[in-house]
Amino acid sequence: ATCRHRRTTHGGHPDRPSTAMGCGTSQAQTYDPQPQQQVLQGQLVLQGQPMQQQQQRPAGNAPVPPKYAQNFLRALEDEYVKGVDQESWQKHDGYISADGDLLSEVMTVQEAKKRANELQGCLGFTLNARNPDGPVEIFFKSKWDISSDPAWTSYRPVQACGHCGTFWVSAPPDVASKLKPYEARVKNAANKQAEINRIKAEWGSTAATSAALSSAVHHPAPPAGVTVMHAQSFLKAVEDEYVKGINQACGNFLDGGLPDSVTAALDPFEGRVRSAPDKQAEIGRIQAEWRMNPENLAAAAAAAAAAPLGIAPAAGSAAAFVETGPSFAQELVTTPEQSAAVLRAKLGLPASTQPQELALQGLKSQDPEVKRCALHLGYHSGLAGRPELAGAEAQLRDLKQLPADWSISSFSAGRFLEGGLGGRTDSAVIAFEHQPQHVVDEIQGMFNATYRKVYTRDRRGAPIPDRFVIKEVQRVMNDQVWREYSKTRAEVKTRLKGEACSVPEGAHTMNYLGKRRTTNPTPVLPPLDHTVNEAWLFHGTTKAAAQGIAENDFRLDLTGSNAGTLYGRGIYLAENATKSDEYGEGPKGPAGEEQMEAGYEAPRPPPGPTPELVRESYILLCRSTLGKMRYTDEAKPDADDLQKRCLKGEYDSVLGDRLKRHGTFRELIVYNDDLVYPEYVIRYERVFFHERFAEIYSQMSKRKQKGKFNGPTPEEKDVLTSMWSVYGMPNRGKINKWQLLDLLTAIGQPPQNEAEDLDQTFTEWDSKKDGWIDVDEFLQEMTQRINDGIIYYQ
Repeated sequence: ATCRHRRTTHGGHPDRPSTAMGCGTSQAQTYDPQPQQQVLQGQLVLQGQPMQQQQQRPAGNAPVPPKYAQNFLRALEDEYVKGVDQESWQKHDGYISADGDLLSEVMTVQEAKKRANELQGCLGFTLNARNPDGPVEIFFKSKWDISSDPAWTSYRPVQACGHCGTFWVSAPPDVASKLKPYEARVKNAANKQAEINRIKAEWGSTAATSAALSSAVHHPAPPAGVTVMHAQSFLKAVEDEYVKGINQACGNFLDGGLPDSVTAALDPFEGRVRSAPDKQAEIGRIQAEWRMNPENLAAAAAAAAAAPLGIAPAAGSAAAFVETGPSFAQELVTTPEQSAAVLRAKLGLPASTQPQELALQGLKSQDPEVKRCALHLGYHSGLAGRPELAGAEAQLRDLKQLPADWSISSFSAGRFLEGGLGGRTDSAVIAFEHQPQHVVDEIQGMFNATYRKVYTRDRRGAPIPDRFVIKEVQRVMNDQVWREYSKTRAEVKTRLKGEACSVPEGAHTMNYLGKRRTTNPTPVLPPLDHTVNEAWLFHGTTKAAAQGIAENDFRLDLTGSNAGTLYGRGIYLAENATKSDEYGEGPKGPAGEEQMEAGYEAPRPPPGPTPELVRESYILLCRSTLGKMRYTDEAKPDADDLQKRCLKGEYDSVLGDRLKRHGTFRELIVYNDDLVYPEYVIRYERVFFHERFAEIYSQMSKRKQKGKFNGPTPEEKDVLTSMWSVYGMPNRGKINKWQLLDLLTAIGQPPQNEAEDLDQTFTEWDSKKDGWIDVDEFLQEMTQRINDGIIYYQ
């Protein structure tokens, strides 16, 4: 029996007893605040596996002190799950000994910190000053040997002590040696939270249990699948009913069209409040468990404000109604067993050679591929934290000319591609690194800020999504393609000789990031070289093509297969996510010039059958060297001339301004594949307003059938209103009769014909008689239809 039955039976009295039909109990139960955990019969259950409360030895070693275990688990989640920036510096009074000099330069302390991060083998720097305001002479050191002297100051980067930042600084050497392999496991795992949970379950110690139950979070954490908005409304409803005595307040909320999964998740918490002697105190306890304090709610509100349409996502997911799905790169990695097989073959060692010995032998090799495979195997065979690995990491980075911010552990798990193919001229290693949430959030912000609801013929009849929700971001690490890009970028820099170049009025992607820096000065994405007009730009594609480009670079011989050749045979990039979305998964066909009437007056596909909606697609976020740019707003540009002038070196790229010409989009084109590097593969979900509207209309129909319909709930109204702002964007928040037809069709109520009947229906909805339907008219007519019994079930 459900709690809805109990409410029907007992009414809304605050002190109603529970019965056999109810979901609650007469005793307050014990609830753990973490969605993945519960306390059951004295045991901690993680992902369905009970953890024994007795202390266990991690990986056969003596257990570490509880305080270190707890802090270590928290540090792992902060860095590898939450993406907390661990870069920090320790300041010491005294100087570093005279040995180990790398170099000395005159600069500020802040400049020295950046320089030290770039210097290979730098463990810190020292200066003969105390809190200097300006530049001083800085001595960079390859060793750390502090000596007391009040006139000197020394700085030590936290990351020199390990990837978990400050934890490694505070941990004794014996503790660090036991925990380093666990960090390596998390670092190399595809699902890092799951790996941390496995470590917790393996340990089963009191310290681990304490950490699991008390690890810090920075955002509200209601039960899984319950949005922050639902949680806030639920807490208000239980307070209204059980504290203020408002009859049926909680029952009406839970029976008000919520998804069954949300109702099931919240019912037990209502039972706790109903059974508690002090109901206000119990509500306070639930609020604390869910981290619904003012500070966390403020953080969630800020995140919702930055999210598209202001719709707050569910805890731990991009959106409550979007599934995560399988990872793009889940099968594009090398296993440790495969690396071991390569090492045995290349080193001529017998099959009986143990993994650690294999790895140690491989680390001595000067062959970059042997060294890479040895590093990969070493991370998985208990060598994490050994000096041999640290030295080999630096050597591999130098041999392969890898960027300083590429993760060697992720790169070592990549696949070796023999010989040149496509735009790639030589053998390469291709690896993917799953990006943390703060990177996803940054790119989601770029999607939101560059969204424009403009229809062009390149959509091939498919409707424009009303929202894009990023589900996964993978960073591409292709060493050969990177070297080709880096070399060409340097050539452009030499040819420009300091000449200032820029995108007219700035690329929309870069304008967004520039505004972000005013509120968040710490860059999230890797730095760009503005002296060559380097910018972040989008390239829409399919899953198969995204993998092909990541592995083999862009192929100019395939130009025009998807994006057209209005400006010649080049690589077409976009500053608007909406434009790139046109070339993703979905209908394909010969691209052509946009309709002359396209733009804000054409928000809907042309008449005819709508192609089947494809909800998941891919966009590449590319690092693009644009150099000197040729601008054109011609309706029919001379494509051959544009291409020739760029290939001869007069220009490096072209900006085709279709926004000025037709009100659609600007496109940016380069004619050399080495001027673009596919930095990120982005898997995202297309969300359509008419589908979301149909879901909510169905929920309201169910309430009408139960005699409980009192209009849309606050949550439903918030979702519809916020998404309406995008649905009606082409006409400044209003829709025309063709958009109305889409909505009526979504709920199975299209007019019998699209001529007379549609006009009559539109006139009924247009109560203000201004030739448009606004959100107020929409909500009023939708509510009236439900009240009139015109219902729809999905």
